[in-house]
Amino acid sequence: MAARKSPKVKLAILDAPVDLVLDFDDELKQLATGVIDLKKLEILCHEAVQLDAVMQQQRPHYFFYPIIKSKWKLDFSSASMEVYGDDGKIAAPADGHPLKLVLRPSFLKQGNTAGKNYKQVISILKMLVELKRH
Repeated sequence: MAARKSPKVKLAILDAPVDLVLDFDDELKQLATGVIDLKKLEILCHEAVQLDAVMQQQRPHYFFYPIIKSKWKLDFSSASMEVYGDDGKIAAPADGHPLKLVLRPSFLKQGNTAGKNYKQVISILKMLVELKRH
């Protein structure tokens, strides 16, 4: 928490949401069907930056998986993935089924609040995937 008290860090946390809104503005104008409320977007970005600052100072390490790479091959695992069927219900395929698309990455925690057991990884949110059809 000491790093958040630094004037440079405080300034960066305040400036980051404004920079994000300016970066998103052109892309959002192409996608939006109405007027974009930049003030609300700035508030949302500010909350995201605040959350990121807090999470980066936690003793456990939080991260998303998979990390975007040029090529990767994953097979379905019921322990770390969920599949939603066309009817909105969770489908239960067999482990080892090839994936077509990762719709949402998993959110994982490594270590504990005491700053120990970094070899232990806990899934907070399972990966949401679409499977290849046979």
